[in-house]
Amino acid sequence: MGTLLHDPYRTAYARASGCTFEEFQRARSPEVYDRFERGHIDEDAYWGSLRAHGVDVDVRTFHRLRRAGYRWLGGMRALLRDCAAAHPTVIGSNYPVWIADATRLIPEEPAVDVFASCDLAVRKPDARFFEAVARATGRSVAELVLVDDKEENVRALLALGGRAVHHTSSRSTRQALVDHGLLPAAPRRAPSGAGGTR
Repeated sequence: MGTLLHDPYRTAYARASGCTFEEFQRARSPEVYDRFERGHIDEDAYWGSLRAHGVDVDVRTFHRLRRAGYRWLGGMRALLRDCAAAHPTVIGSNYPVWIADATRLIPEEPAVDVFASCDLAVRKPDARFFEAVARATGRSVAELVLVDDKEENVRALLALGGRAVHHTSSRSTRQALVDHGLLPAAPRRAPSGAGGTR
């Protein structure tokens, strides 16, 4: 979701655990969140694993801060809208079951389906993630176009024959999609003073 939305998880974890996010990361088992994000364990098991590793999180505080902190990144709501108006568009995210809270910000029209790692049981950049999205949308992997802020995910789809844009800003991503022929170029503005009456 980090391409489209600000995800407040770092602040939420730090506030709810009483330590910095870096301290939280060091204390947490490196595998547990990956398993949770792939839907291999449920949320109760995730929090239980943290407690077993000596990480005590105020879960209610974490969720309150997390839910309150989602917001659109600059220009991305309009870019998603324009993509969805021009082409079948989906969101493919490495995210646990909490994705339902984040996607409440997604407009109902034009329709955008969401495919999350917690439902697909696999995370990007695994090829199986892209294959699952392709099957669900009736496309081949080579027909997919990925916009992602993680270079490893971009490289993974390119290696499978798809197209991909490494997202760094809404402006550069929009231009890249224009260059791919997927979005129309913005109309040029008339020079200042042009078009006036005589």
